[in-house]
Amino acid sequence: MTNNLKTYLNEISQYLYTNNSKDKEDILKEIEAYILEETKNTYQKVTEDGILKVTKDFGSPREVAKRYMHELQENTIPRKRFFMMLLSIVFAIHSSIYMFLMIYNIDTLAFDNSYTANVQLLLQILSIFVVLLMDTLLLLPITAYIFKKKSNIKFFKFANDSDESSSLSDISFFRPKQKKDNIIMTVVSIVVFAVELVVYAKYNTLFVISSLKDSNVILADSVICKAVSIAIIVVTGIHFINYLFKALSGKISGEILLTTIRFILLWAAINVITFYRNEVPEFKDALEGMNYLNIVMVIVVVLFLYSCIRNCVISNIKYKLK
Repeated sequence: MTNNLKTYLNEISQYLYTNNSKDKEDILKEIEAYILEETKNTYQKVTEDGILKVTKDFGSPREVAKRYMHELQENTIPRKRFFMMLLSIVFAIHSSIYMFLMIYNIDTLAFDNSYTANVQLLLQILSIFVVLLMDTLLLLPITAYIFKKKSNIKFFKFANDSDESSSLSDISFFRPKQKKDNIIMTVVSIVVFAVELVVYAKYNTLFVISSLKDSNVILADSVICKAVSIAIIVVTGIHFINYLFKALSGKISGEILLTTIRFILLWAAINVITFYRNEVPEFKDALEGMNYLNIVMVIVVVLFLYSCIRNCVISNIKYKLK
């Protein structure tokens, strides 16, 4: 393979938004075979200049990839994946609603004060699994009804075969992360990971409030807080390794399981902040002047919600070659 052809195929690969690696390989092999044959037929032998001219006539990498992506029109969600996808979306939305309520001190998960502080906090964190159970019981009959009506679940009207002008790949929300996205996320993850390690090494917890005026440091360093802090650091490290591997290998990144775990840890972190703000006078006083904290937490929840839903949908859509 010539350098020009290798570069051309690599660029096309960046715009093939299919989560089926076999289909992607088949498309690239088909393009490679066509370019080599066309070059040989036109110029009697394969040369760098000949490849360059043929690829230029064939189309830009983005245009070529788009043509092939429209051959993947049968955008469906397999039956076995539909329930888990729906459950993940509903669970993420449901959990976010509870987190919004916690952020604004609407205590929907209060427990008996006779419990110790650590037990109360642990129960509030573990209550997320009650939310998951509730969503599961709610969605089971709904998905059973849907399965009776359809053998295969089409995703939105624009995915129907009758609309040949549109494809899910045209919409950025449905595109898996590509190599450049994974490189960016690798850098972000390693920076966050490093900061978390430094903070934990110094304070033995990630839940720290530091006043710049009087150098006063207030810590939430109970056993539960330390456990949540360690879990956050470990998951951040796994994210870094995952993104680095995907960036080096050029594979797509769906990581729905990691996203869900991170979402649950966000629930735990907000529970810790809310609990200490309400129950510990030192934290309550220190947080009084930090009116922006609620806004920051809401933004973080919204971003996590978006990421969770997007990764869930992307990892479950199945593109099939016609």
